[in-house]
Amino acid sequence: PEPVVKRKLGCALINLPLSLANQIRALSARIPDAALAEDGREEEPHVTVRFGLHATSPHEIQELLEETSPFRIGLGGVSVFAGKDTGKDYDVLKVDVESLGLRRLNRELAVLPHTDKYKDYCPHVTIAYVKAGTGAAFAALASPFDADFIAKEVVYSDPSKVQPVIPLKASEPCGARE
Repeated sequence: PEPVVKRKLGCALINLPLSLANQIRALSARIPDAALAEDGREEEPHVTVRFGLHATSPHEIQELLEETSPFRIGLGGVSVFAGKDTGKDYDVLKVDVESLGLRRLNRELAVLPHTDKYKDYCPHVTIAYVKAGTGAAFAALASPFDADFIAKEVVYSDPSKVQPVIPLKASEPCGARE
């Protein structure tokens, strides 16, 4: 049999505006260091559009995004991907995200070669990785964000962490959280 080649994967993501990113960082800073799992706090708050992309250059993604207009992304409550449910030895403390435009973009990027790690797309902003079983308590202490922003660009983070920015087509976004 052929050897299994471990492929390093890229992802398409949307960085949060500075004011929202700073709110995420402030929330994560309130978590005691002793409660953090190995990956700790998320330093660059973002929403992943599609993880596991095999592309080695942003050009394939840029071609797919040529007709994509800016769209709204809504941030909501704070919740958890519990380690006991995901099979991980940590919980992911996160902000829930909703956006029809984001879900559409996730589906559009699925035409590119990719490896899915998870069955369903659950858009979110990671706050921090905390010790398994502790995430729900931190989520219960946090207020919902209830904030929107307009996604105007997508970042392609390649396996070497080079992150070119791909601007979306300049036009008015449609609808709330569209």
